[in-house]
Amino acid sequence: MKRKLLIPILVCEALILAALVLMTGRRPEWFSSLLAFPFEQISHGFAVLSRRGALAGGIAAALYVGISAIPALAALRSAGKKETRAERISLFVLSGVLLLTLYGMAHPVLFSPFGGVSEGNGLVKAALGTCAWSFVVLYIILRLIRLFREESREQLILSMRKLLCALAVLFTGAFAIQLAGSLAGMRETAQTGLDKGMIIVRLTAVLLPYVLDILVILRAMALMDTAVREDREDLVKAAEKLSHTCCLALAVTVSVTAVANLLQTVLMRRLTDISVAAEIPVISVAFAVLILLFARLLTENKKLRDDNDLFI
Repeated sequence: MKRKLLIPILVCEALILAALVLMTGRRPEWFSSLLAFPFEQISHGFAVLSRRGALAGGIAAALYVGISAIPALAALRSAGKKETRAERISLFVLSGVLLLTLYGMAHPVLFSPFGGVSEGNGLVKAALGTCAWSFVVLYIILRLIRLFREESREQLILSMRKLLCALAVLFTGAFAIQLAGSLAGMRETAQTGLDKGMIIVRLTAVLLPYVLDILVILRAMALMDTAVREDREDLVKAAEKLSHTCCLALAVTVSVTAVANLLQTVLMRRLTDISVAAEIPVISVAFAVLILLFARLLTENKKLRDDNDLFI
């Protein structure tokens, strides 16, 4: 995926996820939680269709089985390949999990730990959705492990680009969910002006690392484009730009977090809403450090190759 195409996709993703977060508060019967999406909506669609008569009910049942069987059918396409065994097993299990998840979304009371009452339906749906998504992630990770072990240099770079795009989607999703959830909470809770200002400061400390991570990803994709062309001069320039962006991301991320914690400490006596959670963006810091080391290794490798050429 090209960088120019990735940016509008990320913007659309952020808008869709923000809308879904807001819908969980306005239409809880259809959007109980983000974790249950889209399994909850699919299950509700089956329920609506099944109430339209026997024929529609049969179609709903067929769709229920057909959608659940999609991962198993995908696994059968690569049957007989020993290297894909773990992936195929995860896909077969995912089909079973989808059967359970879609059924549980339609009948959450049967899974409720609260004695069959409906108060815990949202919790049950979130748990079922989390279970299904965890097996989707398991399949993706198993596939990535196989690809990284088997592919050539050019294919590895292409896979790394795909992985970076996936990380950009992940960071954008976290950004949109945090932003929409915080804004919705501010509207529903009566707070002083100072409290709202502090919430904005804390929210900035949480959201800014995601923005910087996406910027690092775009720089890293530019570096990989240069690596494919094997242009050594441009490779050094791209690696230096990536290193500069990583250093900037690290400095700004840690600084904003420290300033937010300091402000809360100084204003603590005047605040009615105090966050005692340690807002330390460990994932963003670790990601920036790893990409920085990757850029430095590419630069050093280029210098070593130049020295070898001079020696020869």
